[in-house]
Parts: sequence; C-alpha cells; structure tokens
Amino acid sequence: MLVGSETCDDHSNNNIGCNSNCDGPLVTFDCSTSHPNGTTICTPICGDEYKVEGEVCEDGNIFDSKGCENDCSGQIDGWYCSLTPPETKDLCVTLCGDGYVRGDETCDDHS
Repeated sequence: MLVGSETCDDHSNNNIGCNSNCDGPLVTFDCSTSHPNGTTICTPICGDEYKVEGEVCEDGNIFDSKGCENDCSGQIDGWYCSLTPPETKDLCVTLCGDGYVRGDETCDDHS
C-alpha cells in the first residue's frame, strides 16, 4: 500500500517491479497501474534487452519476427533462442531444416 512518500509499492520484498526504497519502479518494469487495494501493479518491459521475472524469452525487440514472441511469452517456431539467465537478453538464431522460413533464410525444406 502506498504510504507517505512512496510512489511505488508492489507488495514484495524482492523488488519485483519497484525499487527497494519504494520511490519508483526498476528501469525494467512499467509500474504505472495501481490495484484497488493500494498496491502498484508492475509488468516487465518486453523488448528492453533485460530479461526479468515474468519474461520467458527476451530478444531485445517487440516484433514477432526476430525470435521471441512480441510479449516475451516464448520463442517463435523456426527460431532457437538461448534462454539465458535473468538480466541478459536471449540470443536467437534461425533453425535450418525445420520447415519454417525465418530471418535471412530464403528457403527451408524441412529435411
């Protein structure tokens, strides 16, 4: 619950959205929505090249054509993403021979 000078309170002790001083969001989260109970609702910023809790795949963009879904919920068929540990972006490459023409591929015969 927002109290005193707090501008962000996500009701967690592990900084999932708001910084530890409750005076703003972490740079990788959007905390512009409030819950009726007085807490702050924080969501990860997809496409910022910084994978945080709530993101399955983060490739640094918000387009469905580069490896990860545009909402960071997972990989797109035809891509392999490294699924790195938190705080780094995933590196995504196309998979030749999987039947999907992706990235710089001009054909893919699923062989």
